[in-house]
Amino acid sequence: MQLSNLKIAVVGAGYGGAAAAKALSLLGAQVDVYEQASRIREVGAGIGLRPATMDRFRQWGIFDAIAGVSSPSDYFEILDATATPMLKRRGPAPTATPNPPAPT
Repeated sequence: MQLSNLKIAVVGAGYGGAAAAKALSLLGAQVDVYEQASRIREVGAGIGLRPATMDRFRQWGIFDAIAGVSSPSDYFEILDATATPMLKRRGPAPTATPNPPAPT
């Protein structure tokens, strides 16, 4: 699919907005990202990335940049507003395929 004649505005440079902007730009769209924060910085929250997501990052050529600023975890935990654990489970094993084939 080619989107070369399409101009798209993505509102928000968070996890979802950044992924959407990257995917749309790879399809040929002209993408502008709008973010209300004056700079991108840590906000004290964690994001769990599943193996399929990491595989997609490899396909997009951004895996090394993300791996360089992240760390693997062997469990998944949800905390409430007082940092009391609500749920804790072992996470999936890291994907064994370093460079999976691109989807067809």
